[in-house]
Amino acid sequence: MANVSESICIECGKKNFQELYRKYTGGSIQLSQCFACKKFLDKYIEYDAVILMLDIFLLRIQSYRHMIFNYKISQSVLWRVIVLLVLCEGYIKLRLLQPETKDFVLLQFHFHLSLLHSIIEFLLLLIVSYILLVMFSEDTNIVSWNQMLKVIVISSFVKFFAVVAMIWVDEFYIHFLLFFSLPAQLQAYKAIFPNSYLQLVALVSSKALLFSAINIALATLRMIVYDTFKGQMN
Repeated sequence: MANVSESICIECGKKNFQELYRKYTGGSIQLSQCFACKKFLDKYIEYDAVILMLDIFLLRIQSYRHMIFNYKISQSVLWRVIVLLVLCEGYIKLRLLQPETKDFVLLQFHFHLSLLHSIIEFLLLLIVSYILLVMFSEDTNIVSWNQMLKVIVISSFVKFFAVVAMIWVDEFYIHFLLFFSLPAQLQAYKAIFPNSYLQLVALVSSKALLFSAINIALATLRMIVYDTFKGQMN
């Protein structure tokens, strides 16, 4: 359960300095009501994880507020999830840009390049997330790094499904699935900065264009390095 000072109402987004629920003897709980909108602070406490996941897919802002503010998870666990995301991104790039070769050494080298590409991309994402935090917050302490890491994870979790989908579906659907991270990222930032929606749309769109340009440049550089390495082997 989130700390009293960190909990917010997932319906209206207002901070509530009270516990999300009260636990009674026998295991029964009573959800607390928001002081502002009079609705339950966080209905997802009683919901199954599958319903929460579906609501995240449906881009419901309440589910994003729950995950970012009220769901308690340590930074160490978040970093482990991020490492898995980077590995998934590296594998996706390997599959989408895989050279026509069956040489194990070349494929291994290509994966290392894809992984390096993913690490650079994540570091850029971390920098941009911090810039957004500074731009939209008068006080940078209003949002913790733990919450910013949650934003990155929740807006990129679709990559786990993209890796699984690569086994069965066409490449076009993979790109379509990866595109989902853009509106998911927008919803995650909106949960933190609810009064700056239009600015967030412009910034997230600009960031997407910037990342596309960076990806093209890194992919080109990667292929040059790969071709050089392949030439040296021959």
